[in-house]
Amino acid sequence: MAKTYPPIPDDAFIYRAVSYDNFITDDGKIATKAFLRRFKPKTQKCENYPSAGLTVEDTLSRLNYSFGIIRIQAKDLREFGLDAVQDKADHVSLTNFPHPYEEKQKAIRIARKLAKKAKIYTQWSKEESLKIKTGDLDWQDFIVEA
Repeated sequence: MAKTYPPIPDDAFIYRAVSYDNFITDDGKIATKAFLRRFKPKTQKCENYPSAGLTVEDTLSRLNYSFGIIRIQAKDLREFGLDAVQDKADHVSLTNFPHPYEEKQKAIRIARKLAKKAKIYTQWSKEESLKIKTGDLDWQDFIVEA
């Protein structure tokens, strides 16, 4: 039987990996696409839920590399009818996101608002990310906003 976790408090921060370098714009803002469900070419479907974590370490542990971390509070997701649900010890699913093709305008509108509410927490290059993964660099040296 799968373990159940308590609801995530409204004031909790949710950490989302900057999985692609275009999640942050050239002028240093969070791009709308950081909060859209991604298309997965292998399955030819959109992901069910965007992934996140309750800590930076949890978020980084599931990736080979990233370009940083963005964070948002659970209440900011809930303001738009979305939610953050812990489904594993080191994983949070961001639920109720509109389908980016079937509900395109709604998905973009919500993603745009979330991108404005979210903050860049850390940011680094792909090369630095690989060094963070191997322990040669500490992600805490890259905190942009505490």
